[in-house]
Amino acid sequence: MKALCGKATLLWLMLLSALLPAREQEILVRFKNPAGIRALSNGAAPFASSLPALDALFKSDPPHSIRPFFEDRAAPPGLEEIYLFAYPDSLSSASALGGLLQLPDIRYAAFNTRMRVFQSGSDPDLDRQYYLENIRALSAWEIETGDPSVIVGVIDTGVDYLHEDLQGQLWINTAEDLNGNGMLDSLDNNGIDDDGNGYIDDVIGWDFTDAPNFPDQGDFQDPDNDPMDEFAGGHGTAATGIIVAKRNNGLGISGIVPNARVMALRAGTASGFLEEDDVAEAVLYGIANGCSVINMSFGDVAVSYLLRDVIEYGTRQGVIFVAAAGNNGSQRINYPAGFDQTISVGATTRTNELAGFSNYGNTLNLVAPGREIYSTQRGGTYGDNNGTSFSAPIVSALLAGLRSHYPQLSA
Repeated sequence: MKALCGKATLLWLMLLSALLPAREQEILVRFKNPAGIRALSNGAAPFASSLPALDALFKSDPPHSIRPFFEDRAAPPGLEEIYLFAYPDSLSSASALGGLLQLPDIRYAAFNTRMRVFQSGSDPDLDRQYYLENIRALSAWEIETGDPSVIVGVIDTGVDYLHEDLQGQLWINTAEDLNGNGMLDSLDNNGIDDDGNGYIDDVIGWDFTDAPNFPDQGDFQDPDNDPMDEFAGGHGTAATGIIVAKRNNGLGISGIVPNARVMALRAGTASGFLEEDDVAEAVLYGIANGCSVINMSFGDVAVSYLLRDVIEYGTRQGVIFVAAAGNNGSQRINYPAGFDQTISVGATTRTNELAGFSNYGNTLNLVAPGREIYSTQRGGTYGDNNGTSFSAPIVSALLAGLRSHYPQLSA
């Protein structure tokens, strides 16, 4: 059953920290007077002191090591009685810190914090991506930035694959990339299905759009190997940039998992309409060609039984499906987000409050930033985007990060 999850600030490191090996945590402690700390070779606690209350804490929350801060040299005047207490993990250290702060003999006790230089990368617009800070992506990059083998299928209005910040960031069907340059160009179009997957010259994905009922000024009914984004501003291009925009290239922004890859699955017209049969075919293509996660930033109140069936099939193949909950500001259920097999994502603001436009209710699984989401846009530009459509790719990126770090994880 679906359940409403907490704030977006928990999404990234909450998931990673639950799975990463435990790390030693140190607490810096300064006593008001000499504490007489000594190691014990046996007994109920590994350490003892001249302070009964501290001895009690040694028994309830024992550190695995204690050392004077000035272990190898004399302490400067006024800086005596400073120690480093080490604990095996963050849970035990948090409990111990709470106990230490209650002791009247303690001048101060605090975690041995980690600081960093004020440089997060060479991407000039990184400071406009507030959502990276909200989900603590910069800290997460020290653990995982994605893996090229982890593919996120973005079913959307296409991708501006010529965008400067998306070069080298898309999935490449190497069997169809005839000149091996890692991009779709005219030299790859030999009119032959080189890999035998039923799609001719599908180098970076496919354009599944065949929507004669939604005519517009773009390519609305000729499926082919060109999944170029024609939507004003670039809906699919923005979703793609959120996930995998190139990091530290001196251009624009950074994706959340810049070392993962996006498969371009165009099923939406230049006007932003998608027909369910086109979406279903895009899902099946993504499954067959190795997607770990499929992002779906669209929906409707009508239940699509065909789409439900192909999503159920994909889930059995180990694919994770993420969908935008909708922008009605109500409990209205949209599909595919409403299916049990999808992760339904609502939107939050800069201050981690539910965005006024975001749908909510008991079918919502997660929330993530969805207002003023700065990302890549069509035509090689950048700009702000609003909607649950841009919250969903944040969650898709987080899941791609987990799949990269723990490839054995099941859906």
